[in-house]
Amino acid sequence: MDQEQVIPFGKLFSQLAKEYVGTFSKRIENLPIKRHFYPLLLIYEADGRLSQTLLANELHMDKVSLVRLVDYLSEKGCVERQKNPHDRREQLLLCTAKGALLIPEIRQAIVETNERCLDGFSPTEVKQFKTLLSQLELNLRNQPQDTYDMKFIKKDH
Repeated sequence: MDQEQVIPFGKLFSQLAKEYVGTFSKRIENLPIKRHFYPLLLIYEADGRLSQTLLANELHMDKVSLVRLVDYLSEKGCVERQKNPHDRREQLLLCTAKGALLIPEIRQAIVETNERCLDGFSPTEVKQFKTLLSQLELNLRNQPQDTYDMKFIKKDH
């Protein structure tokens, strides 16, 4: 009796994420930062209205990991922290002029990588795919779970 092979969605998503990150990273390998491109884009787009707490929530990250992320972007001269004038306990994140110069290439790399990923899909299929992914996340969001970090590290060949 043949049984259908059981493959966890997580394995499929993890492999897809590795392929996506690898393709995206190759496209922007000439930039002076080597990670945290999407958080930099979010900080830029928020235009000084994004706190560290809000960014951590948006990225589903713990505060310690978020501080490391912001420290990295700060050390590279792409982001500055500023006390919120209305709540001195809160740190607002600002994209520097140096960071802003990277945004067009980051955006273009995201667009190109997404297009490569969706090559061969009709516009209707793309819309359905995005809807299905959102539903998958929603189905799992309120389930009991542990949290994990996914760290992709470039392999030296």
